[in-house]
Amino acid sequence: MAKEERYQVGKYVDLMIDVAFKRVFGQPANKDLLIALLSVIIPEVKIDEITYLDKERTGSGLDDKKSVFDILCDTDQGEKVLVEVQVKPQKYFRDRTLYYAAQEILYEHREGDIDYTLSSLYVISLLDFELEHGSPAEGKFVWRYSLKENETGELMTKALNFTFVELSKFDKKESELANLEDGLYFCLKHMGRLSRRPDRLDTAVFRKLFEVAEFVALPAEQRKKYIAKMTTERDIINQIAYAREKGEEAGMAKGKAEGITEAKFQMAKDLKANGVSVEIIAKCTGLPIETVESC
Repeated sequence: MAKEERYQVGKYVDLMIDVAFKRVFGQPANKDLLIALLSVIIPEVKIDEITYLDKERTGSGLDDKKSVFDILCDTDQGEKVLVEVQVKPQKYFRDRTLYYAAQEILYEHREGDIDYTLSSLYVISLLDFELEHGSPAEGKFVWRYSLKENETGELMTKALNFTFVELSKFDKKESELANLEDGLYFCLKHMGRLSRRPDRLDTAVFRKLFEVAEFVALPAEQRKKYIAKMTTERDIINQIAYAREKGEEAGMAKGKAEGITEAKFQMAKDLKANGVSVEIIAKCTGLPIETVESC
């Protein structure tokens, strides 16, 4: 199925659209659903209760940037968990995630706090794209990182823990769903295209998940935001597809490595003339935004 086809309104919301994800997993009334999801993604953390926190963090004082997370919560054991969904590939995504984690650490230790004891922070990124890996592992789609000594593997600190879930690699079919983990990943990837709850997902968690994920269950204002976000995502997907198509045409026309710079510049000019945004052009060509703007 073409990726842009997912951005259609159906019986259930697409859980990878942030508006829908926050509605389903970010409400106190649905904290049991978030706890179930966390038990699958970070099974080493035993969670019985969570407390939702304000998701906006102001700048650190070094800059005025703000970070707005999809979900941020405390566990009953004192850990912090930050969850976000991302459907569009981003350059330096891991660095961006580290920046978000740093924002939370700086927020926790605001000016005047000289206690360097850090709470354990778990950053979870649910992705609809694949990251680049130096040593890809066949069938692996959940990647967990922490700070460890290179040779011995000794853990330096429990303060930073990152989990990236590449849902685009999850390929189990409905007939193969065997447990809570399979079912939740299946729903995250496919919910927006389903017309019914799979027979295999007949537990209290999934019955509630499908109930609250119905499009008609969204309040009117959130339905509008959801449709608007889907439209935006679909437009961006189409822009990227167009940019790649133009890039392939330019590459074939040049054909040799020495023509790459000129080809990229010409491609940027063509895309800009056709109304593609500067950000999308820069992402697809690798050119600096300043160069694209000058085309």
